[in-house]
Amino acid sequence: MSSEIFYPLDRLDDDFQHFELVGSGKFGKVYRVMCKKTGHVFAAKHIECRRVSEKRRVWDEIEILRSISHQVLVSLHSVYSDTDHDEIVEILEYLPGGELFSRILHTTDRIITEIDIAGFIHQILTGLEYLHSLSIVHLDLKPENIVCLDENSFQVKLVDFGLARRLENQDTCIMQGTPDFVSPEVVNYEPISTCSDMWSVGVITYVLLSGLSPFLGDSNMQTFNNITSLTFTFEEDEFEPVSSLAKDFICKLLVLNPSDRLTAEAALKHPWITGKDDIERSLYYPCLNYPIAKTPLSLRTIVVYPDDSMDESVEENDCMDTNTDEIDVAVEVQKHNNKHNFNDFASVMPYPNIFSIANFFISKLGGAIVYNRK
Repeated sequence: MSSEIFYPLDRLDDDFQHFELVGSGKFGKVYRVMCKKTGHVFAAKHIECRRVSEKRRVWDEIEILRSISHQVLVSLHSVYSDTDHDEIVEILEYLPGGELFSRILHTTDRIITEIDIAGFIHQILTGLEYLHSLSIVHLDLKPENIVCLDENSFQVKLVDFGLARRLENQDTCIMQGTPDFVSPEVVNYEPISTCSDMWSVGVITYVLLSGLSPFLGDSNMQTFNNITSLTFTFEEDEFEPVSSLAKDFICKLLVLNPSDRLTAEAALKHPWITGKDDIERSLYYPCLNYPIAKTPLSLRTIVVYPDDSMDESVEENDCMDTNTDEIDVAVEVQKHNNKHNFNDFASVMPYPNIFSIANFFISKLGGAIVYNRK
C-alpha cells in the first residue's frame, strides 16, 4: 500500500487530543479523541504491527475501509503511521451508542419485540448487501461488532473489518473468526464467499431472539462439530413464543451448502424482514430488561430478587438458594449436561453480555437478574 495515504505518526498529537480508553484487544487499543482543528470526536485505533503479515492485514483493512461508504458501515477518517509501519493508528467514526446487545439489556423505556429484532437484522442486511455487491466479505460478524450510532437511537453500524476480505478469486480459504459464528466452510477450510457472512447473520438472529448460542459446545472442537453437522434446535423453551417466520428465516441461513443460503438481497425480501405478514410475527420480547444493582457485582455473581417460589424450585433447577435477604440472595448454578445450561456464566459467550443468556435460566425461578453497568 502506498505510504501516501498515511500521515506521519509524530503529527498525531498535534492533530488530535486523546481522552479515555474505550476498548482494547489483541489488535491494540482504542481511544476517544478530538480533532483539535474542528472539535469533532473520533475513535483512534492504535495497532502494533511488528510482523510483515500483521502489516499486510492492517493494510488490507484500511484499503477496504477507504473503498466503502454506507450508513450501516463504520467510516474511516484518516490513518497515521511511523516510517516502518510498526505502529498504525486508524482514526475512525466514533460510535458512543455501544453494542446493540448492551443497549437491549439497558433499555427500560420501551419493550424490545421480535419485530424490533427483525428491524435490527434488516439494517445489518442492507450493509451486507452493499458490501457483497463490492465482493467484500466481513467474516467476523458477531454481536460485539454491531454497534449503535448513538445513545438515542437503535441505528446500528458494522465495525471491525480486521478479517474482511475482497474476493478476487473463487478459492479463498481462511481459518479465522469467532468459533460460535463462523460458517462450516471456514471450519472445513473450504473456499469462502459472501454467503459465509449470511451464515453468521443466521447465528446472530438466533442469539438475539433467544439469548442462546445455537452451536455452542463445551469446547471449540465440539462447537465446530456442531456447526459442520448442523446440530441446533428450536426445541428450547426460549423459542416457544418465537414466530414460525423467524424460525424459517434462520433455517434459510443456517444451511451447510453456501449456495443454498439466502443472499443478503434475498434475505431482505423474506417476509420476516419485510413485515408483509406482521400478523404472523410474534410480539414476544426477549426478557432482557433488568434493574441495575445498587452495589457492584462480579460477572460471576448472579443475583435474584427474593421470591418464595425459589424455595420450591431450587432442587428442580439444580440451584442453591442462600436464602438470605435482599441483595444477598444468590443463585449458584451447578454443572449441567445440557449444552445450554452453564456452570460458568462468565465464559458463556465470546462477548461480555452474558446476562442475555443467564436471565432465561434464572427467570424459571420467578426472579430477575440484577446487574451493574461496571
